[in-house]
Amino acid sequence: MSISLEQQVDETANALDAADLFFGHGTDNAFDEAAWLVLEACDLDPSGEDIPWDQSLTPAQQASVAALLKRRIDSGEPLAYLVNRAWFAGNDFFIDHRAIVPRSHIGEWIADGFFPWRADRPAAAVLDLCTGSGCIAVALALAFPEATVDASDISDSALEVAEINVARYAVQDRVRLKRGDLFEGLGEARYDLIVC
Repeated sequence: MSISLEQQVDETANALDAADLFFGHGTDNAFDEAAWLVLEACDLDPSGEDIPWDQSLTPAQQASVAALLKRRIDSGEPLAYLVNRAWFAGNDFFIDHRAIVPRSHIGEWIADGFFPWRADRPAAAVLDLCTGSGCIAVALALAFPEATVDASDISDSALEVAEINVARYAVQDRVRLKRGDLFEGLGEARYDLIVC
């Protein structure tokens, strides 16, 4: 039976709603998560502008959607972990179980240049404490091209994920990953801005 991309999203949203899952790891409702799930399963870019909502899905695409939906419902795991992708501050990042899925209001502050707190003082040295996946550190480096960012975490596993994201956005020259518990391992460094 032929079904359009849009119809598949509606059906998937109904299934997610019926499963009584938690949303909050990239989306906050069943419909938005269904759109993300269906697009990922169909190898379509969820951030794309020209999504062919009226396109009919192939049987292989329908099977891929069904398999990913089953994994999401059966496991209850965040979709971000199942597809190894999360968005933060308008950018997509690699994510897996080694780090927490990014979901912070800090992304909005970055986009606003930390206005009104730093409106007249550019940040040259920034610390991302408890960096996890490194998404905040990378977003800071992208938003403040003159800044250097130290990104610290106690977890070696999380720092491995951060390293992937730092390399992906080619900001290795300005983002330094450091292992330590809170301020441990930072030496005498001083910062214009500390985020956590």
